[in-house]
Amino acid sequence: MANDNRPADTAAAGEHSELLARIAQEAQEEASLLIAAAEKEAAVKKSQAQTKASQIKDEAVKRAETQIAAMAAHTDSLLAMEKKRALLAAQEKRYEAVIAMALAKVREAAGTNDYPDTVLGWLAEAGAGIGTEEAVVQGGSEEHTLLTSEFLAKAEKKIQALTGASVSLTKGSAPCQGQGIIVTAPGGRLAWDNRVQVRLIRMEQDIRKVLSHML
Repeated sequence: MANDNRPADTAAAGEHSELLARIAQEAQEEASLLIAAAEKEAAVKKSQAQTKASQIKDEAVKRAETQIAAMAAHTDSLLAMEKKRALLAAQEKRYEAVIAMALAKVREAAGTNDYPDTVLGWLAEAGAGIGTEEAVVQGGSEEHTLLTSEFLAKAEKKIQALTGASVSLTKGSAPCQGQGIIVTAPGGRLAWDNRVQVRLIRMEQDIRKVLSHML
């Protein structure tokens, strides 16, 4: 009886082995699919990570470039401001030197033979500018001594030649401060200051314009 069951046992064992092999194969195939899917997902994530890293790098580069450009612009602005400040300082120094030199030249001219003609020109200019029929004339310490009746008469003629109007000039009782001439209308309601320092102030814009082209 025992020998009659061997073929059946052998067949069952074969079927069992075949089933195990098929299960193993299916498991292997499923594992391969899972591995392939995992590898694919890993590749996608790696690509996304690389893209993100590249974007972050590009953004960092752009930010750095923007910051560098802003720093360069700021530096250029500071340099331009410093250059302008230095230029203005140089112009101011040159202007002060020119004014000092002009004042020194005019002081040196006082007392020379040509100085009375210079004062006469200042007086005629002031008398014509004030535009009144009468005026009081004051001069600095040097100029006041020149204001004789004869000198004033010359000035009146020169004013009339310039404007066509007659004016009566009177010497003031006391000299004025500074070098030059001041012509004042009766009552002091109007005055034309033709002292050297004031004349230079009126000429300031023209002087600075000339100096700006020299630097």
